[in-house]
Amino acid sequence: MTGRRGMGRRASLPPSSIFMALLLMYLRSMESVLDLVRFLKTNPEWLVTLNLRRKVRGVMAYRVPGRSTFYKFAGRVGVNGIIEVFSMMVVRLIKMGIIRGEVDAERLPGP
Repeated sequence: MTGRRGMGRRASLPPSSIFMALLLMYLRSMESVLDLVRFLKTNPEWLVTLNLRRKVRGVMAYRVPGRSTFYKFAGRVGVNGIIEVFSMMVVRLIKMGIIRGEVDAERLPGP
């Protein structure tokens, strides 16, 4: 039995890293995934912060994911899933004092 990785598929990035990159896109008011990719290419320190690394020729290396990586991730999680996780993260960050803002309880996902 051959696993997916044996079929020429690239080693995947941690889902949390992809999600954090999308959160960064939102927090920095980037208009598109292309803007995010360009930002990551010009600010490589964010690759380390977001743990965007994968094996390249047997060696772990930090790499900027292509646009399709972000689109596929968003497609798998779905718009509602992304909004729900964003909302939960914002509430936690406010409670921890990391960010400031007002929480509109009517817009938060239910239990």
